[in-house]
Amino acid sequence: MAYEILWRSHAVLMSTSFLAMLAGILVSLFFKKKKWRFKVHKRLGIYAGVSGLTALILAATMVQIYNGVHFTSLHAVLGAFTGLLLMLTPLAGLRILRSRQAHRQKILHKLAGYTTVVMMGITVFSGMVFMGIIGL
Repeated sequence: MAYEILWRSHAVLMSTSFLAMLAGILVSLFFKKKKWRFKVHKRLGIYAGVSGLTALILAATMVQIYNGVHFTSLHAVLGAFTGLLLMLTPLAGLRILRSRQAHRQKILHKLAGYTTVVMMGITVFSGMVFMGIIGL
C-alpha cells in the first residue's frame, strides 16, 4: 500500500517537474520581450527543482521499503544524474545576477537547462519502460 502511494506520488512529481522545466525553457525562448518572463521562468525552474528532488527522495524511500538495494537499474542511475542536474541548473541561473562573467554564466545555465530537460525526458521514458507502461 505505501509503495503504491509512493510510486504514484513519484510519477506525478517527476512528470510535473519535467513539464515545469520544459515550460520554463519555452517561456524563456518565446517571451523574451515580456516583463513577466523572468519571474515566470524563475518560478517554473524553482518548482521543477523542488518537485524533482522531492520525487527523488520518494524514490529512495520507495526502494528502501521494497528491497533496500539502490541503483540497480538504468532508470535509477539516470534519475540520480538528472537529480544532480536539477540542482545545478537553478543554481547556475541564480548566479547570473551576481557573477562578474554573466555572459558565461548565462551560457552555462542555458546548456544545463537544455541538458536537464533532455535527461528528464530520457529518465521518464526509462521509468515507463522499467514499470512496463511502455513495452520494448
